[in-house]
Amino acid sequence: MQPQTKEDSLQKYEEKQAEIRKLLKQIEVGLQQHDRNASGQGGHHWGHVGDLASIASTLTNIRDQLHHTGEYARVL
Repeated sequence: MQPQTKEDSLQKYEEKQAEIRKLLKQIEVGLQQHDRNASGQGGHHWGHVGDLASIASTLTNIRDQLHHTGEYARVL
């Protein structure tokens, strides 16, 4: 097996960037679908709020990883 090169890592990095961009688009579509489903089930209720609170928490964690904030803050 050949050693991994910088070019290999760049290629994988770009593939993961594309994967994340696709996921973000799918999340937007899913968020809209969640709203439509909630509206069609007799209106929004606290269970729907809980769904979104969980998603927001996960996305906050991801944001903190990318921006080095929260528990991911850099120690100076």
